[in-house]
Amino acid sequence: MTEDPTDGERAGHVHAFVGVGSNIRPDENVVRAVALLAKRARLRGVSTFYRTSPVGAEGTDYFYNGVLEIVVEGDLGVVRRLLADVEDALGRVRTADANAPRVIDLDLLTCREPVASDAAGGVHRDVTRRGFVALPLLELAPELILEDSGRSLAEVAREFGAQPPAALPRSVVGSPPLRAVRIWAS
Repeated sequence: MTEDPTDGERAGHVHAFVGVGSNIRPDENVVRAVALLAKRARLRGVSTFYRTSPVGAEGTDYFYNGVLEIVVEGDLGVVRRLLADVEDALGRVRTADANAPRVIDLDLLTCREPVASDAAGGVHRDVTRRGFVALPLLELAPELILEDSGRSLAEVAREFGAQPPAALPRSVVGSPPLRAVRIWAS
């Protein structure tokens, strides 16, 4: 029998990467979201969080953005319900304005292993469009190959240039430092 590379977790578990963002009291709401997720899922990793300018909503407060790796028993539907439940618990209000300020935004970015996908499966579009998503995801999964395109996450992240966004101190999200990956080599 071979060793299980997922620390003894069995089939029926999803290793999900979750994008976390907030620009309404983000120092409080990011911590609350992480705590709520950790109560209902196994928290395997917390990336560096970055202070980023709002996209498409100039004049609003800065966002805190980062990525978590969680393990959830069940399937993608269970993961999505968990994320929606946490957003609801923190008072997330969805409006027609996709760039409106938000208490919390939790996005299923991708999964560590291939999972049975549905119409909304695959890699979240922001992984290849936003450095503040790709860079923290790379920190947690430097070996990740994006199944939609076959490209490595490291290749995608390098496209965001030589200057990363401003990192927040680890104390902001209350997590211990994790491994970091330097991708801005000249």
